[in-house]
Amino acid sequence: MKQTQTNPGNILALTFTESGTIAMKKRLAEIIGNTAYFVPIYTFHGFCNQIIKEYPDKFIDLRHSSSDENGEWNFTELQALSDIEKLEIFEKIIDNLNLKELRPIKAPYYYLHAAGKNIQNLKREGFSVKDFEEILIQEQKNLENLPKINEKTNKPLAAYLQKEKQLAKNLELLEIYQSYQNELGARGRFDYEDMILFVIKKLIKDAELLSFLQERFQYILIDEYQDTNNAQNELITLIMSFYETPNLFVVGDEDQSIYRFQGANLENFLYLHKLYPNLQYIVLDENYRSSTKILDTAKTLISNNNQRVEKVLANIEKKFLAKGEFKNEKFIPKIIYAKNDSSEKFFIIQEIQKLQKEGVNLSEIAVFCRRNSDVFEMEELCKRANIDYQLEGGIDILQDNEIKKLIKLFKLIANLEEDNFLFFEVLNFDFLNLPINEVFEVISNDLSQVKNLLKLIKEEKDAPQLTLFENNSSLEKGNVRRTKEFDAITTFLKKLIFWQNLSANRTLSEFFEIIVKESGFLDFILEKDNQVELLMRLNSLFEFVKDINRSEHEINLKNFIERLGTMRKYQLTLRERTFYHKDQAVRLMTAHKAKGLEFEHVFIYKCIDTVWGNNSVRELIQLPDLNIYHKLKNKENYSNNESRNIEDERRLFYVAITRAKKSLHLTYSEKYIQNDYEKFAVPSLFLNEIENLCEKENISEIENEILEKLKLNLKDKIENNKDKSIQEFAKDKIDKFTLSVTALNTYLLCPRKFFYNNILRLPRAKPSYMAFGTAVHKALEIFFKEFQKTNFLPDLKLLTETFEKAIQKETLTLEEKNRWTKKGKEILTTYFENYKNEFKKPIFLEKFLKTYLEDIAISGKLDKIEYLDAEKRTIKVIDYKTGNQKTRNEIEGLTQNATGDLKRQIIFYKLLTDLTPGFLFDTKQCEFDFIEPKNNKFRKESFEIKIEEIEELKILIKETIVKIRNLEFLKTQDVSKCQTCEFKNICKR
Repeated sequence: MKQTQTNPGNILALTFTESGTIAMKKRLAEIIGNTAYFVPIYTFHGFCNQIIKEYPDKFIDLRHSSSDENGEWNFTELQALSDIEKLEIFEKIIDNLNLKELRPIKAPYYYLHAAGKNIQNLKREGFSVKDFEEILIQEQKNLENLPKINEKTNKPLAAYLQKEKQLAKNLELLEIYQSYQNELGARGRFDYEDMILFVIKKLIKDAELLSFLQERFQYILIDEYQDTNNAQNELITLIMSFYETPNLFVVGDEDQSIYRFQGANLENFLYLHKLYPNLQYIVLDENYRSSTKILDTAKTLISNNNQRVEKVLANIEKKFLAKGEFKNEKFIPKIIYAKNDSSEKFFIIQEIQKLQKEGVNLSEIAVFCRRNSDVFEMEELCKRANIDYQLEGGIDILQDNEIKKLIKLFKLIANLEEDNFLFFEVLNFDFLNLPINEVFEVISNDLSQVKNLLKLIKEEKDAPQLTLFENNSSLEKGNVRRTKEFDAITTFLKKLIFWQNLSANRTLSEFFEIIVKESGFLDFILEKDNQVELLMRLNSLFEFVKDINRSEHEINLKNFIERLGTMRKYQLTLRERTFYHKDQAVRLMTAHKAKGLEFEHVFIYKCIDTVWGNNSVRELIQLPDLNIYHKLKNKENYSNNESRNIEDERRLFYVAITRAKKSLHLTYSEKYIQNDYEKFAVPSLFLNEIENLCEKENISEIENEILEKLKLNLKDKIENNKDKSIQEFAKDKIDKFTLSVTALNTYLLCPRKFFYNNILRLPRAKPSYMAFGTAVHKALEIFFKEFQKTNFLPDLKLLTETFEKAIQKETLTLEEKNRWTKKGKEILTTYFENYKNEFKKPIFLEKFLKTYLEDIAISGKLDKIEYLDAEKRTIKVIDYKTGNQKTRNEIEGLTQNATGDLKRQIIFYKLLTDLTPGFLFDTKQCEFDFIEPKNNKFRKESFEIKIEEIEELKILIKETIVKIRNLEFLKTQDVSKCQTCEFKNICKR
């Protein structure tokens, strides 16, 4: 503007985030004043949206109609597609299409996310339905040219079969893509990626509009150019196409390309180099952030990548020269080795506390993780250590414990008569302030009394107070026998009914506000220490409710709950809307979120192989290599998939390292706890590449001190958190408790879960796969009973018909019943045909045994018992297993994710038969019979239980029962297990 008197409106600046546009405009205003506000600064999507708004007459043909064969359609006033609606569309498409590869019977929507992601990628790379179809035609030709048979073995080549499978999936993906475009047109919707494609297609067809934009935008600047996708590049190419040497200025660093699809980080620079041969390169080699030692480490790391501009283009050398205030900082980056992950995490916490004592602003400290689950682990430790923290990008408020309680209250109001377990959960919520003794005493007697009282309140104006009865008799109208009155709970039930009626007569937004106030939730969070965070999360949820209500005026409470259920089903997040940033808070984030940020002190957690580097994530639907098909790009491929993946990971690690200004700690451990088993780890390849530039510190010497401190932080027995009355309630139940192997395994998994599941015995809905297993067991039981009765093997018809009757009795949706019926009949038919000549007449079916180990009652139900030798009275105990087959090592707990629960189960059965008086049989074998085939093959695994295994189990049972009787119901220390636990909200109380 100073040199050429260019009008600010003739300059277009593009960046990738809304926050980036604001920051750029503020920075420009500091330099040139108010003129900065007249410079168009947009994201790519914002720019396209602005074009449509400014030239409505040019987009008049963008009207709501169905799409053509190319996936293009005319539309108007189209509304943006919400994430939830997108999922509903994909569900509908998968249901309606005759898919084989992408609709497995057990999990019909297994590929839903992958299909959506790949269609998103195709659009980002500028490929329409027609383009994708042409690609697959070429892929089919390529496949036909591949060798099919291994000449040595005369069997199909694995590489050919893999390519054939990939092509089959992509052909079905093409069907989904076409159907998706059709459905968008029919609904009058567009998705996020369509915005740029609309403008590109219009510019290609409308020369006048293109010339308007070319004349207006004489200078274009693009930030973070390495991450632009093909569609964005095509947009810029069209606007710049009028000039042979356009005024184009891009800033980028291929070493920081962490968002590009299929790792095409070099493609953008090579494309520009080819398009504009006289392109001028300016290498920015002065770094004003990091110390020399950190920069040297970063340079050494990234030099291992081959896909770098300086290795492909001549006369370009990337230097790393520290010029900022920390350039002479003496701190050498440290590699920290710990014996276990607890020590590793606690070391980071200790170092943060040391920095805080030294006066370092907590906002200058960051912890980077590779995965979200690791971020949550660090968050939990910060909470316990009372360190103020902030999650970058905001948390998923649907995972916040207090917000989840509020949502469950809404769900109960919408479904008062349907869910006993939910009823108990809500009665237990602290913000309702219901007397805890009343809640537990009601539950320990009969929750159906509460439900019956609800009916009475609805039928009568003056309903009786809630009453507990002798012999747990049900509450019947006209026969109310009062032993105890529960005024608080009765009053709350009346509120629930009032709120349910109110929900039908208020808008969703109004109703939300009323419940938040009348339930006491707002007052409750205002009294919490973290009231600001909770208010932000509550406001974020309220804004979400208002957004939905604005677009769907008639939405009711049940619709809203269903919408949240869909979000939970597909793991959609609802991010906290950040209304402020804490001035003093450690920043916790994934490395991807760290892009563009900087901190004085950086900790990178869990620097091990398969987490940082060799992080193999299998693509469920692997697209063809689109780089070789794009019309704008070079046809050369500079790396194969394997090297591309490791280079992508190295770039991400490089980005994480270069966020540090003053100090850098890279931590790893020798072993990590996963599913109650120690998993040994090796340091990341990236640590080996930079170890000569780092100090190494072994903190294993202080492991005992660390673990002692951790124990103090983790103490939370039930008796420390609950009323004395609850202790008495639990003791009474435990005095009468009988231990099953399932209960034992539950306690070993999480003692707190055992408390809720086995002591309180909270009601829960049965998952559909468990209902399927129950029906299969029932069918096999009746089938073999007929064998026992007649001495003749029944025919297949009895087995399949019995199963069909059993599955119909289960609580399932019509779709689930149909799906599982088909699945079950297929499995049982194959099972019958495979074993019909081997079936033996059983001695017992569904045999229930109960006995004692000293003073410990133990029990179990054995699916089937057969003779091994009738004369010697030796037997085999058989346990049916539906679901995926397990290998022998998995059963014994010898594989990475195995728990050993299955082996413990059959040892328990052996102990049970040995100890049961009057059971005059000798159990020589225990067998798992896997009902479902894998690759058309069935599996049985038999074990002979050793004496030492029984003795070890006896010791484990005795140790466990002592803990149960002492009311030791601690939460598991493996936080990852809590994410899917049905008792998570109650546990956090």
